[in-house]
Amino acid sequence: MSNQETFIETIAPIVQKYAKEYGIKVASPIIAQACLESGYGTGYKAQHHNYFGLKYRANRCPSSNGTFIDTSSEQNADGSYKTITDEWFAFPNMDAGVKGYFEFTSISTYANLKTATSPRQYLEYIKADKYATSLDYVDKVMNVVNKCELTKYDTIETSNETGGRKMVINVHAGHNPDGKVACGAIGLIKESTEARNVKNEVIRQLTLMGHTVYDCTVDNGTSQADVLSKIVAKCNAHNADLDVSIHFNSGAKDTGGNGKTTGTEVFVYSSSSAAKGTAQSIVNAIAELGFKNRGVKINSSLYVLRKTTAPACLVECCFVDDKDDVQLYNVAAMATAIVKGITGETLVEKSETIDKEAEAKEAETPTGDPKVLYRVQVGAYSKKENAEAMQKQLKADGYNSFITQ
Repeated sequence: MSNQETFIETIAPIVQKYAKEYGIKVASPIIAQACLESGYGTGYKAQHHNYFGLKYRANRCPSSNGTFIDTSSEQNADGSYKTITDEWFAFPNMDAGVKGYFEFTSISTYANLKTATSPRQYLEYIKADKYATSLDYVDKVMNVVNKCELTKYDTIETSNETGGRKMVINVHAGHNPDGKVACGAIGLIKESTEARNVKNEVIRQLTLMGHTVYDCTVDNGTSQADVLSKIVAKCNAHNADLDVSIHFNSGAKDTGGNGKTTGTEVFVYSSSSAAKGTAQSIVNAIAELGFKNRGVKINSSLYVLRKTTAPACLVECCFVDDKDDVQLYNVAAMATAIVKGITGETLVEKSETIDKEAEAKEAETPTGDPKVLYRVQVGAYSKKENAEAMQKQLKADGYNSFITQ
């Protein structure tokens, strides 16, 4: 384990403890502030357990056990820098140093922090409150949040084992529409078209299950970079539990079919990603449809995984240039598998429930009644092939008087 990882794992539970005590809803931006301000615990101020660059202010930090003098730099409004020498709080240990941060920000100036429900919102608030002078402070700290996957420490649960808890989920198809720049792969089927079809069905099912779902698809990108940037902006506008990016793969070059699928895979940012468990569940559920399971892949270079605030996974449903994949692929089945991977559940729609109840009721009725036999057989047959053909068969069997009933 690296020194950075050790620092995060040590300070994170302390931040979580005091965030709850002081009514702050997100811990990840505060952990990231500590990482950035203290150089992951290696800076001079960190030797005094001052992990947040807290300047001395009378009566602001009761947990402090003294002060020290240090030189630092501040950024001016015009972008230039100035060097300052000031008095800073010292603390006896890490616990006191973290508590000191919450004491420091508990005055009315920072009251808005308690209303923040996402890491970026928290950082935008604290920047507006003049906590930091760096002009790009929000982006700098958010980069740490994303790079280190710190949202897993937030109060909102991110595990796919929800136990019935309703989630907030961002879902998007990963490219521009067909016919536009950056529209994705084209083979036996078109990635952009099918990604949107699957995305729409995933959103429909998740919504019916009671989850809050945001469609973050972009249809007006001017370039690949613009599409990605706009998708991330839409995703990060919501305080979500999970971001799901839907794609279709290419590169199999098997348009004639070889009897084997090239398969499905799901990407996450890092091995410690809070979305990794969900990603594994998704790829397993899709593989149950018959696709080769290519597993969960780690990729820290993918823009959407790198820049989104919430834990994110990128689903490669199957290959557009593999005949076997395309023949097996079905929009509804693919979407159902993704939803099962996210929630651990399969949507049972009202019509399905009614059909099952009706079938169960018919099963309790003596099968010697020809009317009952007709209804049961037609009902079952219509789901598998063609009810009209079944009618002809029943007529041939002597149930003429019941054909139109």
